[in-house]
Amino acid sequence: ELDNNKGQTYMFDVSDLTNIMSPIIHQAPPGRRSIMHNEYVKGDFLYQSNYAAGLVILDASNAETGVLEEAAYFNVVSQVSASFTGSWSNYPYFSSGVVVVSSIPGGLFVLKPNLGTPPVSPPPSSPPSASPTSSSNSVV
Repeated sequence: ELDNNKGQTYMFDVSDLTNIMSPIIHQAPPGRRSIMHNEYVKGDFLYQSNYAAGLVILDASNAETGVLEEAAYFNVVSQVSASFTGSWSNYPYFSSGVVVVSSIPGGLFVLKPNLGTPPVSPPPSSPPSASPTSSSNSVV
């Protein structure tokens, strides 16, 4: 982690410990050279914290071919560099789809990424009931 400020992620298939595959190397977009760490997999997505670059969500559905595509990005700092001022970690395992991202200088961010699935509409609410009131300025 400390020696990788080139914006690279190395992935290894360790499902068979007697036959560990060569690493798949993902290169971050130009200009986003930060230290990538604390990576979590949920479904087909890899949730990656980046010092000085925030949260990156990669589509890993084709990882076995060496392809990781950026699905979402949330910057937590104004200047992207390879230093320790960005996302410390993230947690993508809430059943609601919410992802929390801790930021060293900015606190906690609560996000709900749209990763290609249509958002679920909330159930319709019942119409407000009329209630007697003595003021004409009441809000129901």
